Amino acid sequence: ATYRSKVDAVYAALRAWAPELLVTAGFHVLPPQAVRIPRVAALNFHPSKLPLYRGGLPFQAQILRGETQLECCVHVMTDIIDDAQDVLARGVELSLEGKTTQQLFEELGQRFPELILEAVEAIQRNTRKVEPSIPLGDLPHSFGVKAETWIDETGEKKRSNAGVLSRVRIEWEEDSAVDIERACRAFTVQGFKGLFTDYEATPRRVTHCALLPKLQAAAPAPVAPVAPVVSDVA
Repeated sequence: ATYRSKVDAVYAALRAWAPELLVTAGFHVLPPQAVRIPRVAALNFHPSKLPLYRGGLPFQAQILRGETQLECCVHVMTDIIDDAQDVLARGVELSLEGKTTQQLFEELGQRFPELILEAVEAIQRNTRKVEPSIPLGDLPHSFGVKAETWIDETGEKKRSNAGVLSRVRIEWEEDSAVDIERACRAFTVQGFKGLFTDYEATPRRVTHCALLPKLQAAAPAPVAPVAPVVSDVA
């Protein structure tokens, strides 16, 4: 059977089951036909303070941006990715300082069920969370790929990726020591090949990265103090 036929079979089984609720917690985006299967609501657990950090890589995006606290939420899914119009529960705050994405996954694995239960209870009581004030404008996102158009010094129009995955390669002339340390933590997670750099014309994976003590609480600093450990990329 093809992948498409297997997916369609799963959706058919869900429709036959006729669930009241559907709960997701992960990277993949469900199509509209799947979101509309449950009779009451399709819920999604998202590890950010929506509408901040919409997208599939919220752990990485928040580490890269230097956030110190992570707040999670459960919202009703719609055709809009990570729609924040109907957030049912917020909470499960975790410190991001010094942690990798893998460590955050492991911590949340033990705690996200409590927020799901709170969201279900909100549906039963027909109540909604009072939304915090979120500044308007260009909010930070967590999309892996996001096209950006810009004009270079010659006036030529260019396109590049402004998404989270644009940070998986160290740019030694642009990245500060703090940038590199954050990127190393952000891309340390099972399923990712991690942060990499070029060394002697060969791509190398950065497996560990540390800041000198005086830089840990400082603003972005020159690249020199970073001491990355590299290995061949498989």
